[in-house]
Amino acid sequence: MGGRAVGARYRVWIVRYEGYRPAAWCDVPSGATAVEPAERRPMTVRQARRYVEAFNRAVAGGPRKIWAVALPVRIRYLGDAEPGRTLRQHAGIGLPAPRCRPLDDAVGLGSGGYFVSCVLP
Repeated sequence: MGGRAVGARYRVWIVRYEGYRPAAWCDVPSGATAVEPAERRPMTVRQARRYVEAFNRAVAGGPRKIWAVALPVRIRYLGDAEPGRTLRQHAGIGLPAPRCRPLDDAVGLGSGGYFVSCVLP
């Protein structure tokens, strides 16, 4: 079960480097060490390009040896359902520890309803 691929995106990382002088905002310093992701979420190629350019132009020539680098990443929804696959074949279905009650109690469908509403704590 590899998961369903969503598409390529870019994750921008702030890196540290030594003994290198970037010549252009899009340079990748040789021997760069990853410090932290610049943002929590991945970006489109346009967003990543804008972020990297703005960040690198701002820090270029400064005393701190940090730089932004965009890395292509692929997002996968591991464990997601697949079309045509029954949920009985799927491990770990359902939400973690919700308080569930019959749907007729929650929305007044009357007795005999078999749907369940889940309310997370």
